Amino acid sequence: MFEHLVSQHHQNFEDNKKWRFKFYASFFLLGVFIFTSLWININSGPKSSAQTNLTISSQKAKVFALNKSSESKFVLNSPKVSVFDFAIEVEETSNLQKLVFDLEGFSDLSMLDDLILYKDKTQISSDVQLQDQRLVFNFSDYSLAKGTNYFHLSLANIDQALLGQKAKFILTDQDNLQLSLDNQSVEVIGNFPISSAGLLVIDQAQLFSYNNLNAKTFSIASGVYSQLADFSLSTQGEAVALQKISFDFTGHQELTDFYLASHGKIIASTKASDLIEFILKEDALVKINEDLNLELWASLSAGQYQLNLKNIQAKGFVSGKQISLAQNLVLSEVKVLDNLIVLENQTNNQSLSEGWNTLFDLNLKSQASAEKTKIHKLAWEIKNLGANLEKVELWSGSDFLASAKIVNDQAVFVFWNQDLILDQNLDLQLIAKVKFLADDAQVQVRFLNDQKAISEDNSANNFLWSLDGILYNSYLMPGLPLAPVILN
Repeated sequence: MFEHLVSQHHQNFEDNKKWRFKFYASFFLLGVFIFTSLWININSGPKSSAQTNLTISSQKAKVFALNKSSESKFVLNSPKVSVFDFAIEVEETSNLQKLVFDLEGFSDLSMLDDLILYKDKTQISSDVQLQDQRLVFNFSDYSLAKGTNYFHLSLANIDQALLGQKAKFILTDQDNLQLSLDNQSVEVIGNFPISSAGLLVIDQAQLFSYNNLNAKTFSIASGVYSQLADFSLSTQGEAVALQKISFDFTGHQELTDFYLASHGKIIASTKASDLIEFILKEDALVKINEDLNLELWASLSAGQYQLNLKNIQAKGFVSGKQISLAQNLVLSEVKVLDNLIVLENQTNNQSLSEGWNTLFDLNLKSQASAEKTKIHKLAWEIKNLGANLEKVELWSGSDFLASAKIVNDQAVFVFWNQDLILDQNLDLQLIAKVKFLADDAQVQVRFLNDQKAISEDNSANNFLWSLDGILYNSYLMPGLPLAPVILN
């Protein structure tokens, strides 16, 4: 109630003091904020602009190696060698900004000056730096298509300094890769550390061989050209050109024509007895990461034989050195029979109609005397499209033999309790009664031969027969598989 007694001058003075206090206090707090911000930034260390400005995207990128083995061997001076194959899988089109490879086993980093990064077969332009034991690729937002993107790290030439060393390129963790999408950082996942195969430099190729046959012991027919061996050659370090291949062949005394084939084509032939030697005038090439498959064929008289791979001579494609593989690899033990069954598809019918139809006409021949050869099991695969097969039966001329149901597209006939005797020649007809046909109906019929040596479980064999009480299946029998029949 006495405010009117205080002069206006003193009232203004008090107001000015309060204003100045608020001003200085605000200025002090602003200084503290700026100082604190600078201190935090200084102590957190330098960040790339991409890391500082980008938020985290919900998208993920997966990285994985494409190594076929734990070790890759190359000879000196091998050109354009892929040392690390890997892939980056993205959910949406993304940008690759950085790749960092940690290096292991490199004594001299200058040998990496000619290192090139490819995406598929296209060289990628980038800023490459060698920092300590790290190889850093910086990109200007290199676009990665949605899906899997394949990369290949390649050396233009294998240097002498790498001889005998085992070197690796490693993506240690997710920080070795930087990707973005719509100005957001993409999370990288993978089974880290992700490593290349160990790069081992050798002075010449190393040649290897292995047998492809599931069973080394089998029977074939006499007087018929049959496959005696199926094996493959592989090489490490460099491609090689084959010059000579030799085999030991025991149990054979007559001069016989032998043929060496690859992928259905004869590449060499020779006439030999106990030692078989092929001179390859047109060199067969064994490539890195691509095995060469070889087969040996001959027509033999009755008897028992053993075939061993003895020696291979070749020439290195890069090193130019002579390479020899000396070993005693057993390829096969063959029993050649005069009385082995020969099967033939003699089906002429290719039309389909309602009622009874001949699906397959099978002819079997044997040189054995009467009642020595018996058939115990036969099987066909029958795929019917738009047709209703009511009955399936097996006949021999005018004689009914058996009927069967189609189960899982197969009709199986067994003859254990009754004798189905092959007396030199036997014709069998597989017939079916068709109840309904669609306009575009089709029936596909295939005689089932055996892909493996005879099994003790009879259900695992497709064709079973016996000679003098000894049971056989159709594995490696000549002329198989038979051509399928298609009825329309």
